[in-house]
Amino acid sequence: MNITGIALQGLCGREETVAIEYAMRHNLPYRHIPAPGNVPQDWLPVGGVPWTEAILGCKIIPEYYPDWAPLRRSVWRQETWPLRTGVFIKPADRYKRFTGFIYKYTNKERKKGPVWCSEFWPFIREWRLYVATGKVVASAYYEAPECIINTPPPQSFWASIPTTWCGAIDMGVHGNGDIEVVECQHPYAIGWYGGSESNDTYIQFLLTGWEYMCKYIKS
Repeated sequence: MNITGIALQGLCGREETVAIEYAMRHNLPYRHIPAPGNVPQDWLPVGGVPWTEAILGCKIIPEYYPDWAPLRRSVWRQETWPLRTGVFIKPADRYKRFTGFIYKYTNKERKKGPVWCSEFWPFIREWRLYVATGKVVASAYYEAPECIINTPPPQSFWASIPTTWCGAIDMGVHGNGDIEVVECQHPYAIGWYGGSESNDTYIQFLLTGWEYMCKYIKS
């Protein structure tokens, strides 16, 4: 896919700043285009979930726990709100319908289904892997964006990522030292936690991811 410019939603976050810097260095035009219908077809969109999905022309169903991602905790999908408390819950039908949280005891917390439920594991630190066509191109801690991770997950985990897959994988370290997949996400509207030395890698990740998504919605 030949990208000829960069469209910005106008959120003025770190991701848009990185995109503007990239466009200036590579002599690409860029504009804030709040209306998704006005984004040129061959421009890379950098913005939030609803705006980006409007450009794609469909709502994407999350695939938080793909079959190839090894999990040791229990996760399950259900159409109605669970009776069980103390589980982590996220919407299953689309991204960001509500923010995931640990369900406790109040009816006020209840949302509409369908939902993904996960056995709660208290992670002591988390980081994000940025994957383009099956290869991890960058990784960074959530809590310290300037600190690129030094200890990657076991090699057996890399082998499980399909060579065609693009997206972000959030990983966590449990209190006993075990490494676990927190969740996976499609490669758009992805926050950037890396250092300035790898900002171009982030935009390249988005470019590869956008091509992946355009093929994904046609498959």
